[in-house]
Amino acid sequence: MIVPAPPQVDALEQRDVWRSIWQALTSDALAASLCGALFLLGVASLILPQAPVAGVADPVAYSQWQAAARSQAGSAYTLLETLGLFDLARALWVRILMWALAGSLVARLLDRVIRLASAHRVDGRLQDEIRLRVTEQAAPLPELAAMLRKRRYRVTMPPPGAVDEWIRADRAPWAELASVTLHLGLLLALAGAMTNALSGWSASRLPVDASHPLQLPGGSITEQVELVTVSRPDNRAIVRFGAIGEPVTLTQGSISSAPAIPGNLLSCCLSLQLTELTAEYQVAARAADGTPLTITLSSYAMPAAEALLTFRPGETERSFAVGGASIGVIVSSRGDGDRARVFTIPDGQVLTDTVIQPSLTISAAAGLMTIGFEARDGAVIAARYHPGVPFLWVGAALALAGLAGALLYPAQYLLIRRHDPWTEFYASGRRTRDLVRAISRPPSS
Repeated sequence: MIVPAPPQVDALEQRDVWRSIWQALTSDALAASLCGALFLLGVASLILPQAPVAGVADPVAYSQWQAAARSQAGSAYTLLETLGLFDLARALWVRILMWALAGSLVARLLDRVIRLASAHRVDGRLQDEIRLRVTEQAAPLPELAAMLRKRRYRVTMPPPGAVDEWIRADRAPWAELASVTLHLGLLLALAGAMTNALSGWSASRLPVDASHPLQLPGGSITEQVELVTVSRPDNRAIVRFGAIGEPVTLTQGSISSAPAIPGNLLSCCLSLQLTELTAEYQVAARAADGTPLTITLSSYAMPAAEALLTFRPGETERSFAVGGASIGVIVSSRGDGDRARVFTIPDGQVLTDTVIQPSLTISAAAGLMTIGFEARDGAVIAARYHPGVPFLWVGAALALAGLAGALLYPAQYLLIRRHDPWTEFYASGRRTRDLVRAISRPPSS
């Protein structure tokens, strides 16, 4: 008669609080829950528009992001923003989840390493095995050992003449090595994700032109990006990193990797994308005696000695005001030539409406003044810097290899004790119940 025993640990282990805590920290349920939660958050970061790295410091990019986020989330926008789902890389609770997973994986890896190191131990003591079955009709221990060896288990038994009768069987060291590889890969991939969260950034709108090199955000890449040439028929732009950097050709809609920067091993993780080509005018104004006059682009912008008028695709007009002269200018982009219409403020009297010239002299109430227009090409690029990507790829490859090994050849531990006439079967690991059920049948069955 086969008497099944309840799946419980040895009575001594039931009273071991620290062992229970360790088993909870290294449990499959905890690790799987944390991995699943972070995986879903990673998917959410790809689906939901993430806040620009510069925040409100770049009002154009921030307003574009906010409009896209509100449009996509609808009535759930406030809730998602409160939860930090639009800025997952900097959300505190997401980083807490990452550190919790890191702690769980380190504990599980240590547990596997300890098992691997103690795999050579030859004795009949319990570790974490639970009692699965007790029977008085099991086959003799030598026959059970032969069954296990046939199933390719490593089997150890006490020397002949020993008082205790037992069998220890496991799949060391290959099953443990597969599990170690899985956990090392997960830790490496998690390190890559945490590196991206701490040091990475992405920016969807970065204007650049030949006269104003672009300083990339984030501080990790210190080189400037300079626009070299623009080819509008091909929707292409050539940019260069630094004064002697290698040129990179960007095609609108495609992503290109930036060249490696000497002294920065992770500069290879920078990618650029041309989002649009722009037409620009650098404008400045001077009084008759050569005194610079200020230019104001809008009521939200501070007056400056110079200003950049940028025409994005589809935009046909930009305007500015000349301080100290009560003059307003509307610049129109037309197919037959760009024009400038100069008028007085506030009455709107048109002083001139002419084709734009490099230098335009205006006779106003305050006297003669000159407005300079310097035409140039511009571009808007999107940039993404994720220095953890190499760790993610290597870690993912290791984790997949370890997972395949763990699924095909799971770590299993079996301890069989003989106390005439009873035989006790203890086991731990996946699919061990089927193993115990198969080998504990009476010999005649």
